[in-house]
Amino acid sequence: MSQSKLVNITMLTSHIGYPDGTKGRGGAKIDKIFVHHMAGVLTAKQCGNVFKSRPASAHYGIGSDGKIGQYVLEENTAWHCASKSYNQRSIGIELSNDKGASGNWHVADKTISKCIDLIVDICKRNGIKKIDYTGDLKGNLCMHRWTASTSCPGPYLSTKFKYIAEQVNKKLNAKPTVEHLYRVRKTWKDEKSQIGAYKSLANAKKACKTGYSVFDENGKVVYTPPAPKPDKKKGYQGTFPSYHLTKTNAQVKADACEWAIRIAKNNNFHYGSNEHAYHNGCYYCGTNDKFKKGHGMKLWELTYCCNPFVGAAWAHGGGDSTALKMCKSCKSWGFAKNDSPSYEDSPLFNNLGHPAKSKLKAGDVLCGSSHVVLYIGNGKIAEAAHRDDNEIKSKKWNSSIAINTLTDSRYKDLPRAYRYNGKVDCDRPIEHGEYSYRVTDLQKYLKWYGFDIGETGFFNEATLEAVKDFQEKELGKGKATGIVDKSTISAMKKAKK
Repeated sequence: MSQSKLVNITMLTSHIGYPDGTKGRGGAKIDKIFVHHMAGVLTAKQCGNVFKSRPASAHYGIGSDGKIGQYVLEENTAWHCASKSYNQRSIGIELSNDKGASGNWHVADKTISKCIDLIVDICKRNGIKKIDYTGDLKGNLCMHRWTASTSCPGPYLSTKFKYIAEQVNKKLNAKPTVEHLYRVRKTWKDEKSQIGAYKSLANAKKACKTGYSVFDENGKVVYTPPAPKPDKKKGYQGTFPSYHLTKTNAQVKADACEWAIRIAKNNNFHYGSNEHAYHNGCYYCGTNDKFKKGHGMKLWELTYCCNPFVGAAWAHGGGDSTALKMCKSCKSWGFAKNDSPSYEDSPLFNNLGHPAKSKLKAGDVLCGSSHVVLYIGNGKIAEAAHRDDNEIKSKKWNSSIAINTLTDSRYKDLPRAYRYNGKVDCDRPIEHGEYSYRVTDLQKYLKWYGFDIGETGFFNEATLEAVKDFQEKELGKGKATGIVDKSTISAMKKAKK
């Protein structure tokens, strides 16, 4: 008996001592196919390893990596449907999911497409002329749950059985192509991308464009157009970063959590200019004469408050009631327009009262008499670890953010919780530390310009250095501030490679 030539990985499994997974089929002829789901996102190799450690097996599996694995030869019996008689007369195929139980155990279209091709191959080699899906064991395309107490093949895949049967039968009954045609497609398997089919190779080449190839009737590439040479005179064709920043309430909350987690992971507390992030004054107010060491507000709190990455000052007042009054220009971010010194009187927050765990959401701010932390979900908070570190340019700032659990006894003195409400809609430059769609556009542009620094949306050190290099080249010496202002964006639109 032959095996499928579509197989990429062979990992034969032997279940010695079990009623199935043995040599031969007890004289039975293959006349049924069972399609299962793996109940997990597994590669073809990982699926094979599962069968080595448990009393189960299947003939084939299609992994999340797109590869087809074979675990039992077709002439032998696999233990896949909990019924000896059905195991002996069937082929078992496992399909990887791409989502878990919360996603209805979804299976990707490309995985189902490969399953269809595999079933067609099995049918042709075993003399099965047609797939009959009847919704029960009378047909030859079957579900595991019909022979055992299980939910396999899952809620999503079970809805695709009729479609699988229809597509298999179309391919089984397809008439062979008589004419030898040259097809222009992106890939041989991507039939939908086909531009046309031509008897003449010359005509097929004329129709072929960048990103496509000419295939013969066997799917072999016979021509691929050369890649176009880049037009160095042509400027950037993508989306330029915007000087205008827009964020919804939900985006600001999500970005605040992302900001805290990134700082903790990267051990990086450098935002803004110079050594540290505006620790001598408020970024928005520019009140350097007021926000200095000894004003009553911890410097780590000040950096929390005026972090340009979040795009809003969301934690004023943690250490000093006068801080809210002093930050006059922050009113556009949701601060009170009067001189109110309290959280409660500021539209920056909606008071939730005592932070009951069941009510907290990621992005909520928890406050005590002299401490502010950010709740980032799953019972965890982000906080400044070195509260008393007020030394300017201290190396301790590099480790000043920590991720801790809310259950820690140290945080029982956080009696109030506030839900931040502060959407952003304003003009402002893009600076070191920002996390937004504007930074993604900036990084795409810098990649085109020659700095491949990734597209993370996070204005990190690599992005900062790339901006400075760009400014040095396009704006002139002494202009490398690292701040993407209007003049920098204008230079980007004019720059040529």
